[in-house]
This record gives sequence, C-alpha cells and structure tokens, in this order.
Amino acid sequence: MRLLPTEHRDLLSTLESFGLFKGEFGFRKKSGWFRIDIISREESFDFHRKKITTIVNGTFKDGVQYRMRFDKKIHPADNWEDVLNQFKSWLSNQ
Repeated sequence: MRLLPTEHRDLLSTLESFGLFKGEFGFRKKSGWFRIDIISREESFDFHRKKITTIVNGTFKDGVQYRMRFDKKIHPADNWEDVLNQFKSWLSNQ
C-alpha cells in the first residue's frame, strides 16, 4: 500500500497542528499496514487501505475500505475522514 498524496498531506498537517515536526515522528509500512510512530510514545497508530469492488444493480462499483489498529485492537472505518478523526483523537489522548 502506498500513501496517497492527500493522505500524506493530511497526516503531516495534523501532526504539525499537534506540535510535532520532522524528527519527532516517522512513517513506515509493515505487513501491508501504514504505521505512524511518535518518538515519545510506545504504541503506534496503524491504518490499512484496501480497494474493493462490489456489484450494485448489475454493475461493478469500485470503492475503498479502511481499517485502523490502535489500543491493540482493529477498528473499521467508513472513509479517510474517519481515520483522520480517530488519529486526531489518538494524538490528543496520548
């Protein structure tokens, strides 16, 4: 999974809004999950994006499915905004 330009921009602006700048966090990919590590925290925030295709009224419809992993649990997300909002919540609770 590659990080989309909009996802990258949103993550960087969110981290900066919480006072975190280059050198205080890191991005990496591990086993298909995109991981965000904060140097001062033990646990990371992970998310996974998967392309899906469904049949709606006899035609194929492409979509995206997101999952997040934090607090040692996997949580589904409906869209990127849900992932970003949960990331903000995770940042504020740590």
